[in-house]
Amino acid sequence: MHACMVVVSERAQDNFDEAMKEGELNYRSGSSFLMGAGGSGKTHVLHAFLKEKPPPVRQSTQCVKNPVRAVAQCKLGVSKETAGETRFTRITDQQYSDMLCESAKHSQLSHRGKRLPQPHTRRLEGDEAAVAHISAGDFNVLPPVQDVESAVADITKKLEHSGLERELVVRMHAGSKAAGQLDDQDVIDMGDSGGQPTYHEILPVFVSNTMFGMLVVKLNEPLDSHPLVEYYTNGKPIGKPFKSPFTHLQTFRHCMRVLQSTCESGKCPKIAFIGTHKDLEDECKGENRAEKERKLLSIIPPTMRDHVLFSDAKSRRLIFAINAKCPGDDDQAVLADLRYLMLRELQKLQRVRIPHRYFALEMAFKRFAKYQKKAILSKEECFKEATKFHFTRESFEDALKYLTAHKLVMHYSEVLPEVVFINSQVILDKITELVEHSLTLRAKLPTQVQAARSVRGYEELEFCGIITRDILSQFESGYIPKLFEEDHLILLFKHLLIVAEVGEGKYLMACLLEEEAIPHPLSLPAPQVAASLLFYFGPDGPKLGVYCCLLSTLITDSKWELLMEDGNPVQLSRNRARFTVPGKNPGFITITDSFTTFFHVEVTFPSDISQAKALEVCEKVCPLIRETVLTGIRKASRRLNYNNSIPDTAFLCSNAEHRDTTLHAATISSSGLLTCTTHPASVFSEMTEEHKIWFGKDAPFSCDTGTLNIMDYYTIIMPLYTYRCTYHYRPS
Repeated sequence: MHACMVVVSERAQDNFDEAMKEGELNYRSGSSFLMGAGGSGKTHVLHAFLKEKPPPVRQSTQCVKNPVRAVAQCKLGVSKETAGETRFTRITDQQYSDMLCESAKHSQLSHRGKRLPQPHTRRLEGDEAAVAHISAGDFNVLPPVQDVESAVADITKKLEHSGLERELVVRMHAGSKAAGQLDDQDVIDMGDSGGQPTYHEILPVFVSNTMFGMLVVKLNEPLDSHPLVEYYTNGKPIGKPFKSPFTHLQTFRHCMRVLQSTCESGKCPKIAFIGTHKDLEDECKGENRAEKERKLLSIIPPTMRDHVLFSDAKSRRLIFAINAKCPGDDDQAVLADLRYLMLRELQKLQRVRIPHRYFALEMAFKRFAKYQKKAILSKEECFKEATKFHFTRESFEDALKYLTAHKLVMHYSEVLPEVVFINSQVILDKITELVEHSLTLRAKLPTQVQAARSVRGYEELEFCGIITRDILSQFESGYIPKLFEEDHLILLFKHLLIVAEVGEGKYLMACLLEEEAIPHPLSLPAPQVAASLLFYFGPDGPKLGVYCCLLSTLITDSKWELLMEDGNPVQLSRNRARFTVPGKNPGFITITDSFTTFFHVEVTFPSDISQAKALEVCEKVCPLIRETVLTGIRKASRRLNYNNSIPDTAFLCSNAEHRDTTLHAATISSSGLLTCTTHPASVFSEMTEEHKIWFGKDAPFSCDTGTLNIMDYYTIIMPLYTYRCTYHYRPS
């Protein structure tokens, strides 16, 4: 739904801005987020939910799209019987402005028993020579007045005199369809995301405090299968399709952990599984819908089990099955149930009082940016707009923090203090350009590669996931001379741990790398391997993006150096990286993402290094390596907004009989023997202290299996080529 373009006079706009300087809104808003594998139909689900027509051509969604702002048009004490009357309607910026305009006339009614705010002035220094207003927070300390109705009448008269009503009439006659006033509305921001694995590594940076998560399931594919990754722009394929390294089931496990972990501590979003391609469900042989639901229920984290929504609570049916592209009557009924459930969750949120001028400031930024034909403004430009609403420097900083926290603008004060992204899509567009270029080069299709290889530095991007300033300079859209150029983008990407500098003018973007088959750890002769350690994240494994961000922080902060040959990294892929041992020590550190439950860290040495020398080096560097990796994982988790992603250290099972299975951890039995977690009957080898090197010479070792839960107090470490292992006391 699009309102036609409304043109109002400059005087009318000034009157509108004047009215926005006072008052506040009684506001309630929440957010929903769509996630799932690429091609599963997330965008079609969004359009069907909003009762809009599907997109006319196939278009792969970028990493994260700017959310759709929608208003709930059912103000009932929501019930199943009225679910069909619930509707969420997309509102444009123009309609949003109209609703603010209407709210300004009614805002004072929410302050019954309190004095209406009166302006006061003070002398400000330098550029701050402007009129200041009392803040919305001051409303609560003002004494009540006797004649509230008279005061309200005065305000209404003032607004009428200012031309505010006249402006609203002009807009309505011009065709803008306002959905009423914004005060007391229920507003939802609905986010959509790209399903390609590359985007899954980055999108957690842009996700926070989701109220309602919708995970989209392709009913015509088995959950244990690896979805085909395809990428389309304007209906045309980019690159060559390839299989995702993650199964559908692994993807959903990742998505649930992203939604949960990026919420504030103690909070958890509601989760709904939306089944698409219902008309093709018969294509999925050997796995019916009931089996899909059983598998999905088995991977739901314990902390989220009470937050999962069922399409039929009595029969415990999990999946809301629809044909999202062309929904029929049955599909519309399912979508109505979803709207009811979302509105029910939205109405559980408390309303907050927010100054009118915060909303007006957002609109003023967008209006000025549109006039300037750019998506980025300087902070000083934003402040000059803010002074029109009586903001001081201090109150402007507070407003900017509010708008940033709610993703209405993006401001990275740590690295780009003078830059304000009015439309965050400009950042996502840069990521999209690099992803599309990388996929094109990877496909090696003559019709596409010729243009892609005209970009300087394409060799490093194609084979090593390395971007250069030359590459960034040829994607010109979005740059603003002197304000936001290629160097500023690199600074931002480094801050977000999306890239890491690996040489002069070269930056590794690990998410662009191709995945390789997980190498078996027993690939080298025994004397070359000195120590192996797991960083175990529990049965659900590490979260999306942690591995790629870990590589960035190891390179940028810890100054680890990738193993290089002819100026380019060697043995480098999306899930495996090899570093030199810190200092002037021989040997290599290999970090592998197993795509299961842990990261595997292995220290190896050249064949001409004796075992004694290797152990001597390990005693010196292994404790440092362990702490450095743990610190890097913590930093990566913070950058991705995760609140619970810290692993334990553990052993790798090296039982020769299990070499044909995937990598897995081992534990300690009550008798003090190593026990394989994949094959519980396999108990072998008593504990030794051989690998005390990972924790330093003086690390205490003890075991009291009679009174302590050994997995709560001990970490297992074992070498790759022997059955000998040890247990380690975890310091508090």
